[in-house]
Amino acid sequence: MPDEWFDEGAVRGGHWGTRGSGILYTDGQAIFLMLRSDYVHNHPRTWSIPGGAVPINQRGEHMGDWASAAKETREEAGDVMKGRRIGSVRIDNPPFRYVTFLVKVSSRERQAFRPELNWENTAWAWFEQEDLLEAAFHPGFLEALHQVYDKVFTSPDPSIRASLKRQGSATLFDLDAELAEGSADREDPVGYVAQMESERFSFLGFGETEEGATEAVARAWTGKGRRVGSEPQQPGRDPWRRTDTRDPRGGMRDWYGISVFPVWYGSGYEDDLEVPPPPSIRDLKRRKK
Repeated sequence: MPDEWFDEGAVRGGHWGTRGSGILYTDGQAIFLMLRSDYVHNHPRTWSIPGGAVPINQRGEHMGDWASAAKETREEAGDVMKGRRIGSVRIDNPPFRYVTFLVKVSSRERQAFRPELNWENTAWAWFEQEDLLEAAFHPGFLEALHQVYDKVFTSPDPSIRASLKRQGSATLFDLDAELAEGSADREDPVGYVAQMESERFSFLGFGETEEGATEAVARAWTGKGRRVGSEPQQPGRDPWRRTDTRDPRGGMRDWYGISVFPVWYGSGYEDDLEVPPPPSIRDLKRRKK
């Protein structure tokens, strides 16, 4: 009997599951990325690779990283380019880890690929090096890109690579780590983020009640359970999404989840936060070529 696969659900640090994997496609001149929609909890409206959480089976065993990455790519882009694997990079942020597989495709494969996006993404594009300076990226993807930059571009530009490193120098991963070790300011994490000059952050809180989910967000950001100013990702819609999460050990649990943008500007906690507009890219129309 084939295994059934389940999501692990939210874990410490705001991650969905303890493992993730994805595929970074390249033809040597450009890399394939997709624009995350407002419906995803982790850094919406940023560019990243197809991928996601690695599911577990009834015995608590994880699906293989590559198998999961290929499955997620089919779900998000409608198909998987064959190409050939040229390497991988693993980013560890305990209790979470993410493996990015590098796949080299031919120019013919690139031109023939016509993604069919699901709800998780709203656009796709092939980014040449200069395009990377004109968009906002998922911080986890940026961290991986720094490590494999010279592998995915035939003639890597060191100045662009350095610029991307500066863009990703202050991420939610950094804040998580510093809060854990006590070096960040737990009294005013919002001010701390502003000091880091980060662009934007999002966080997903889960709980068995709406109040529990709100407290999960508050505890993560203040360390004392105070509620921070926030706004639903979809203005005018009910921010609470009730989801059924199957526990592989048996039974079903109902969870409430809310995605919020913590306020990172001003001296206080504002409630009227405006969600930033989607990033733009000069050659977005190239996705139709």
